[in-house]
Amino acid sequence: MTKRSTVGKEERRRQPGGAATPQADQADVPATPPLKPRRKLFVGLLLGFAAWIGALLLLYFQTVYPIRHPGQGAATTARS
Repeated sequence: MTKRSTVGKEERRRQPGGAATPQADQADVPATPPLKPRRKLFVGLLLGFAAWIGALLLLYFQTVYPIRHPGQGAATTARS
């Protein structure tokens, strides 16, 4: 490293009020109750995700897969 990049880091370490410590940040934030699990939202998002993955697989097998893996029957009939 260059001396220029380390000088700034050393100065920040030496300054007493430069950076807030993690303990000071936690004291400022009020405690809130944890979020409630929402089963319907989870199931809805899970079904949407499954539909999205299914659509991506459908598109893959209709477009990319036939190009990368040509059928053996089509290749033999085209040569004859």
